[in-house]
Amino acid sequence: MKLNDRIEIDCKFNDKLEIHWLDIVDDPRWLTYEEAMSVPIEVYCKSVGYFFHQDETFVWLSSTIGRKKKAERSRVIIPKGTITEYKILQVRRKK
Repeated sequence: MKLNDRIEIDCKFNDKLEIHWLDIVDDPRWLTYEEAMSVPIEVYCKSVGYFFHQDETFVWLSSTIGRKKKAERSRVIIPKGTITEYKILQVRRKK
């Protein structure tokens, strides 16, 4: 699996995206070597939301947005270096 430290998300404000990304795992249990070397399924994450910003390091999504043009919103900030893929689910509609 290849990580994209410089991925550019090619979409517009409020397009709906699905982003696949890798999370860290912290496991304080005592494990055998074989158990410690396994990759738990919890490391593979998927977020769906409305795109609203990106810079060199992060992508910002909102799972919930207000109905006004630049309304208040929730946010999820995903480091670009953890993103494995993305797809546009819905392109915003112009009114």
